[in-house]
Amino acid sequence: MKRNIAAFSMAVLLLLSLVGCSFQQTDFKDVKIDYASSELHSKEDIDNAANEVFNVFSEFDDAVLYSLEYSGDEISSSNIDYCQELLTDKKIVDCIVFKSHFKTTKHAKAAWEPDEDYYWDWYVAKDDHGTFTVATYGYC
Repeated sequence: MKRNIAAFSMAVLLLLSLVGCSFQQTDFKDVKIDYASSELHSKEDIDNAANEVFNVFSEFDDAVLYSLEYSGDEISSSNIDYCQELLTDKKIVDCIVFKSHFKTTKHAKAAWEPDEDYYWDWYVAKDDHGTFTVATYGYC
């Protein structure tokens, strides 16, 4: 009986040690957002698009988002058709493109390099109902 309890305790400790190493960012209040200058997008629209990036990013393990930078009106407006190709089930009417900077933790695993800076693009589409959706992200 004592042997079964010891084996079970060891299994639980091993499982907890594996789960405990992972980190997911859930607080984005310190993320710097560079709104640049836009004639096409309000601050509210850029914030709504950024919130969609935060929603997706919060699913990343072992990474901390530091900044989002609006890529500008020309880049964003020229990618509406690209977003439409990616999101065929929606009528895309607008696109907001961000550049991001994030860093992985020193315990990062899987697809991440530990303690590494990443600079990714995020394409956030707005449909004809006013809903923002991340269409794609990464080294686009």
